[in-house]
Amino acid sequence: MKRNHYKSIIRDPEVLASATEAHLSHQQKSKVKAAKIADTKIDKITRAFESSLSRILNDNEILVDVNLCSGTGIEEWYTDKTKLRVKCDMEGSVASSGYIAVDYVSVFQLATISFGGKNSNSDGDEHTSLSASEKRVGLRFAMAQLSAVQKLLSPSSSCMPVEEVNTVEDQNNFEHLVFKVRASLGSTAINWYTWLPVNLFVEEPEQQASSKATLLMGENDWKKLPVKCDIELAKRKSSVSELKRFLSGKLIPIELKETVSLSLGKQVFFEGKVLENDDSLHFKIEKNRMNNK
Repeated sequence: MKRNHYKSIIRDPEVLASATEAHLSHQQKSKVKAAKIADTKIDKITRAFESSLSRILNDNEILVDVNLCSGTGIEEWYTDKTKLRVKCDMEGSVASSGYIAVDYVSVFQLATISFGGKNSNSDGDEHTSLSASEKRVGLRFAMAQLSAVQKLLSPSSSCMPVEEVNTVEDQNNFEHLVFKVRASLGSTAINWYTWLPVNLFVEEPEQQASSKATLLMGENDWKKLPVKCDIELAKRKSSVSELKRFLSGKLIPIELKETVSLSLGKQVFFEGKVLENDDSLHFKIEKNRMNNK
């Protein structure tokens, strides 16, 4: 009787789940938790990918299917020479960067459509290299996709510019969630994989600690303190009568400054230019005013 009792306990799904979870490492637990959260957001992630791709191709008839996968069995996507792999440092993510891997055939098809052409799934079957213009389309596509999901999952953060890399770095397969994405563009279908940092879904203990005030600071801890920066793009003087017209809904004409300043409080520390990268703006420092102080 006792033996049968033990068997019933071992077969109990709840007991098995708790026993398995007890032996998971911290990274494994974080990834399991992140996967559960990602599963609840899969529809929103799908719409984010869909809308960003529609903006690139100026096409509303795009259907995107996103599936969370284990990341195993796709080794060729990590290093294969006929795949364009793109890395993007995702602000707000402590652990790592985000990645997109898309095969050359799909990049070729994206480029053809974005340039106003038409193709089918048979086009580019032997595509083993990318032209400079095709690669630019691929990088722009990756930037738009990662920016869209970054905005969804961490609205206060932004993606850094993307770069092409030779491989996807995902130590022990625990730092990222892997998504398989398929987009139907009329008669054309393209496929790619996206690696999103686990920390976009789950806040790590280090992040929780850094968000709290600490009484004891090390010698270099002050360098990690957050500071509020102001980047001034334009200035304008207006009369009271003009302001009244503006209040009624009239547009305010402004001229952007050629040289933009970055200030901390009332003190200007840097000067530079504002650059546009797809749907986001970036500040490039060209002059360090701190050297003059």
